[in-house]
Amino acid sequence: MARFFFDLSHGGDVYHDARGDTFKSSAQAKARALDLLRRFPAGDRDLICTIRDAFGHSVANVSIRSGISGREALGPQSSLQTLSKALPFLAGG
Repeated sequence: MARFFFDLSHGGDVYHDARGDTFKSSAQAKARALDLLRRFPAGDRDLICTIRDAFGHSVANVSIRSGISGREALGPQSSLQTLSKALPFLAGG
């Protein structure tokens, strides 16, 4: 079993996972990253989950594209506010 960490990027903000989780394979870690992104509140910006190994090396990037670009992506709520709302989803495992 290997430990993987899941760093979420939303707009210009990044949540660095300090706890991580163990999986039998990187494929299982990628599935977990996609699950995390799907639980993230729908928004107007691309979401990226960078998977790191126990040594801090990037293993993979999993992303979901918003389909919105340009002026439409600019809204009153900052990406940091949106990201902080998603953190309870992460804590739930």
